Amino acid sequence: MHLNSDRWRDSSSFLSAGELKATWESFYLNKPQSALRKKEKEKSKKSSHHEPSDMRVALGICFKWNRGLCTKPKGSCKTDKGRELKHICDFTPDPNKPLEVCGKDHIRKDFH
Repeated sequence: MHLNSDRWRDSSSFLSAGELKATWESFYLNKPQSALRKKEKEKSKKSSHHEPSDMRVALGICFKWNRGLCTKPKGSCKTDKGRELKHICDFTPDPNKPLEVCGKDHIRKDFH
């Protein structure tokens, strides 16, 4: 809510519900007493190291670009480990099929 109040003051657009959720989860996961943090640790122990925790990561999509936060030009966006990331829409029309994404050349926050 603080971010949206700052955006209102600056006459900027408000954060979407998805962006607020992602911001809150990021904030809450970093708190030591977070129950979500404990679940994430358990989840990472159970999953193999070859499988990403979010199956969409396997598609190599730049999630920052979809939120309008990646400043890198198309084709030069890479992970810390050097894996190339695609600047395509990561909108998932069917939540039961997380690997099927829009994939078009537009930002999700503007078109979905």
